[in-house]
Amino acid sequence: MAFSDNIAFYGRISSKKNNFDVRSKSTVVKGFSYPSGKNIQGGYFGATRDVELVRNNLRQLLSTYKGERVMLPDYGLNLNRYLFEPLDSILFEEIREDIVTNISKYMGNIEILKLSVEASKSEYGRLNISLFCKIKESEESSFEVLVELK
Repeated sequence: MAFSDNIAFYGRISSKKNNFDVRSKSTVVKGFSYPSGKNIQGGYFGATRDVELVRNNLRQLLSTYKGERVMLPDYGLNLNRYLFEPLDSILFEEIREDIVTNISKYMGNIEILKLSVEASKSEYGRLNISLFCKIKESEESSFEVLVELK
């Protein structure tokens, strides 16, 4: 997830100027790439920015189970629970509603332009989710995220 400028302090804070008062004038948002793991440069945590960061965060939200994330028990979607349900319009609408609700809750800077949920034509029991989104503050920042549930 990306870090914001909102910092909550708990406990006693001294009146002296501390390191937390330093602000950057940079508008570039940086964060960890997802999924983490050994990368080409030899490290385990890669850095990413801008649209790629938002795409990775969205992919992470879609693939996380509720309760899996420490300190955020409602983060995630539990999309695998829909895999072997009857594939009808009611189920697809329930999945769409779940996705839109969680994106607006945890990623309010994203506007969903197109969302499609469909059964995989090649294999039984798979769902394909396609999101075409844009970052609200940016003019030319549309991107697509594809997630396949198995």
